Amino acid sequence: MFPLDPLFSAEAITDSQASFQTREGDFRSRVANRDNRRCVMTEEDKKVCDAAHMVSFKKGASYMRAFSSGRTRGQIIIDDINDTRNGILVRKDKRIELGKNLAILKTPNFALNASDIIATANSNDELYITHHFDEKETTTHIIGSRSTTYGSNRCIRVPDDKSDWPPDFLFDAMYASAVLFHFRAQETGSWREKFYPAAKTSQQVEFDKLKAEEALKKANADAGAATCDEWAAQRTAQRNGGDSDSWKEWACEQLLFWPYRNLSPSRLEMLSQAHQKQASVKKVSNWLDRDQRRV
Repeated sequence: MFPLDPLFSAEAITDSQASFQTREGDFRSRVANRDNRRCVMTEEDKKVCDAAHMVSFKKGASYMRAFSSGRTRGQIIIDDINDTRNGILVRKDKRIELGKNLAILKTPNFALNASDIIATANSNDELYITHHFDEKETTTHIIGSRSTTYGSNRCIRVPDDKSDWPPDFLFDAMYASAVLFHFRAQETGSWREKFYPAAKTSQQVEFDKLKAEEALKKANADAGAATCDEWAAQRTAQRNGGDSDSWKEWACEQLLFWPYRNLSPSRLEMLSQAHQKQASVKKVSNWLDRDQRRV
């Protein structure tokens, strides 16, 4: 069984190619011309409609190709996310709902005949029937359109020439996506791992970031504590009668370096260079004095 992508309806980029793709300018016009320039549900003019991608545009061409091939066992392969077969013309608010609160069920299917849903239909009628999953009719007011109430169990209009009409597997996937959206089950967790093995939610990414920061802070604190413990152990040993020569050597080093404790690295570098230059001059002067005494 080829499982449905649990994030089928998500507006998320799943293919790097999708980042560089653009919505074809003629995708809307091609879909609109096929659908008689009117919403297939409400019959409203294309001015208030969108050409809805049944597989999200952001999924990309590679996803579209793999999905179509997998769902049909290679019988139907759609290579382009902007293929006319991947779109239907619907009112703008319906486009947003597709695959989430709204789906289209094609009959007959493996479980239902048309007459099981619409009593006046014949059993073998090939119909595409809307289903609102919020179990209530939706009334939406859109500028430029008439106020329309549109609920479940309505037949959408289908063109006579269905050569560019979406294939059945896209309607099946859209319906299954809406079912998953409303009736999530524990099993979909394993599906998600199969489709997105490396995917992480924003909460998981933030949690991992906090864990990394805490680990770094702990490592720095442990290193600082270890250094302090070492110094404390040395001082304790010295107070308890440790090597007096070592103690004197340590005390002298502290006195010698004390004036430089608050200097910046650049200032220390300058002083070091000046000291080296002074030592070189002194060494040369000693050689000259020694040669003059020989003469």
